[in-house]
Amino acid sequence: MKKKIDVRQKQKQKCNFHITIIIFSKQYIIMYNTLLTVIIVIMLVVTETAAQYFLKQSTMPNHFSKYYISALLFIVVAYLYRLTIMHIGNLAVSNVIWQISTIILVTIMSVVVFKETLSIYQYLGLFFSMMGLLFISL
Repeated sequence: MKKKIDVRQKQKQKCNFHITIIIFSKQYIIMYNTLLTVIIVIMLVVTETAAQYFLKQSTMPNHFSKYYISALLFIVVAYLYRLTIMHIGNLAVSNVIWQISTIILVTIMSVVVFKETLSIYQYLGLFFSMMGLLFISL
């Protein structure tokens, strides 16, 4: 009688172990997908910022060749945006995350690299964009 109870307990422990492994695996997959999505969005934003940098450079005299670099980078942006939509699944949310992140990074680049200035209203608009990004990501 005691052996039957021991066998049942061992089977139950085995079953609990398998359930734990499955739950851990699902959490790992969710964590992996989230990390992959974040990496893709970062690559998307950085690539578009670089494309805009080269586009700005191409407007200067004797730098038209940088326009072609910009065009190639925008092709990469289209592909990365497609991957973002595939991972996030929601077109509206993925577009907002992409656009606002790009706005923030391009603004930083324009102020730091190109020494452009912003008015108080433009800084306020940038602040509200950041707040929008925060709320859309919740």
